[in-house]
Amino acid sequence: GDWTGGAARRPAQRPALAPPARAALSKPSGASLAEVRYLCRAPGFGARDRAPYELLIEILGGSSLGSRLNQELRTERGLTYAAGAYLDSSWGSDVLIVGAGLASDRVEDALRRFFDQLRSLRRGPIAEAELRTARTRLWARLRHRAEGLALAGLLARGWVHGLDADALGRRYAALAEVDQEALGQVARRRLGPEFGLITLSGDFSQVGGFWVVRDERGLHLERD
Repeated sequence: GDWTGGAARRPAQRPALAPPARAALSKPSGASLAEVRYLCRAPGFGARDRAPYELLIEILGGSSLGSRLNQELRTERGLTYAAGAYLDSSWGSDVLIVGAGLASDRVEDALRRFFDQLRSLRRGPIAEAELRTARTRLWARLRHRAEGLALAGLLARGWVHGLDADALGRRYAALAEVDQEALGQVARRRLGPEFGLITLSGDFSQVGGFWVVRDERGLHLERD
């Protein structure tokens, strides 16, 4: 043919990605409780934000009944038996999971209060005593792992992320250097429904439809 190959080639374009889902609903028949989960990608094990993030999660919904979510949803409001937050790495990537089991007719109230707690962490400041307590609990769990059979797993995780034993020690020592300002900065960068996915599972016949809305007023629920 007559083609000489002189026409300019168009650069390859990456296809546009669909926006991430913000809420998912499941309605198993006969469910007596609603399960609410908030999932969000967390900073990696060796990331600079990791130490402040771990402290924030301990304050929000860590292992103690004194966490903010347990105080708000369980102790003060009686909305759940327990609420918790933890970091999961089982799929090769660190993910924050916050969850609680609730009566179906209490879901909306619980979600509103959960959003309130996220807003509170982002606004700050977090009390020094609350930070100190969270740091003490994290160090206690780390010491338990380091002195027991979990030490091998702890060292292996550091190795996967390019951290030898000395670097791993420095990474945990960084918990002592986190202050209230750093917590607020990381909370604003990393925490919020707009960063993750909310899942609701249960019988919602008693709950009207609603959407998670973000506007100039902040985060709230809006009825259909």
